[in-house]
Amino acid sequence: MILMAPALLAWARYRHYIRQDRLLEDFQEALTLSAERIRADLAALPALAAYLEQWGPAGLQPFWKGLRRGMQDKDMELDILWRRGLEELDLAVQEQQLLEAWPRVLRSYDTEQVTRELLRMGAELEGRRRALERRFRRNFKAQTGMQISAALLLLILLV
Repeated sequence: MILMAPALLAWARYRHYIRQDRLLEDFQEALTLSAERIRADLAALPALAAYLEQWGPAGLQPFWKGLRRGMQDKDMELDILWRRGLEELDLAVQEQQLLEAWPRVLRSYDTEQVTRELLRMGAELEGRRRALERRFRRNFKAQTGMQISAALLLLILLV
């Protein structure tokens, strides 16, 4: 029982990291798909949301569906809907701040500028994914090692 607690904590940390990593990866893919779609034809966010809901990463389909429905049903400002959708995904603050610019980027009529900006955001997300991975590996090893050592010490003291 004593040795199970560190294992459960490590598993929970790993699961949270994997979820964050998959979300960032899905958003990167969605940014790339959006940039490709923008190159083909200038599409507004509602059209892109419908496209990404159908053809985008499976992990973000509920996000796009909720956004599309919110734009159709509510008289709420797009930036507020977008921010609420990002908050529901439980992304880190830095990634939320980066992705909050997406609707503003799409307001431009210059398709090349929009494409460049979307690809830049995707590259920045990739950099943040790599930093998150490095930080997780470093912290995971240290925290798990300390927890297992403490559990073994406690077990020795109890025996």
